[in-house]
Amino acid sequence: MKPAVYLRMMLRESRGAFGRLAFFVACLAVGVAAVVAVAGLSSSLDDGLRGEARQLLAADLRIEGSRPLPPGLDLARAGLVGARRTDVLEMVTVVASPTGKSQLVELKVIDGDYPFYGKLELQPARPLRDLLDPESAVVAPELLSRLGLKVGDRLEIGGQSFHIAGQVLSEPDRISISITLGPRVFLSAPGLARTALAGRGSRIDRKTLIQLPAGVTTSQLTAAVEKLRHALPNPSFYRIETYKEGQPALRENFRRV
Repeated sequence: MKPAVYLRMMLRESRGAFGRLAFFVACLAVGVAAVVAVAGLSSSLDDGLRGEARQLLAADLRIEGSRPLPPGLDLARAGLVGARRTDVLEMVTVVASPTGKSQLVELKVIDGDYPFYGKLELQPARPLRDLLDPESAVVAPELLSRLGLKVGDRLEIGGQSFHIAGQVLSEPDRISISITLGPRVFLSAPGLARTALAGRGSRIDRKTLIQLPAGVTTSQLTAAVEKLRHALPNPSFYRIETYKEGQPALRENFRRV
């Protein structure tokens, strides 16, 4: 049978099913367009997260775990000569105003400079280390509105009274779409020591932020991470994340969505 005959038969058969054929082609087009759009969006988000990785991490390298790092951990021996370190503790607790109102908050304790990268927006616009001392706290604006307080008032945290020195408007390493249990409250390490919040049985998330010296290459960073893993006792209790990974947990969630 000649090709022309086949063509005439196809045209004749398609006349009665033109609507179904058009619907089928449209479904294919929409499906392909959706796949391409989702893949493009995922790729753009992934590239964006990688590009802002340092700001989202607030450091070049972060060690996270439920146990404190050993006090004798030497970053220089781990291959991080000249690196700067800041320890961060995060926990959930309840604070109270002098009038008796209380509120669940997310407490963040800073021991060192914060952040190494990104912008921490505070009011007044001063470095966090200048606002925090053993008797002061920096809180989110929503906490002030819920408790009817203002900057300069007193706030009870862990059974101790603290002076509200300022407000925190945004943090570079806090994703705005993440689930939060309450407004943010910043304390210094000496301020936390005044309370009983870090006692036995307390649930605390511990992070160590590390800023690497300028000029560190990717290969040097990888080697330093391996040395750091060997320097940690029970490394299974810690997770080490670098800016090169670009928030892997968040990127994986985007891929799942």
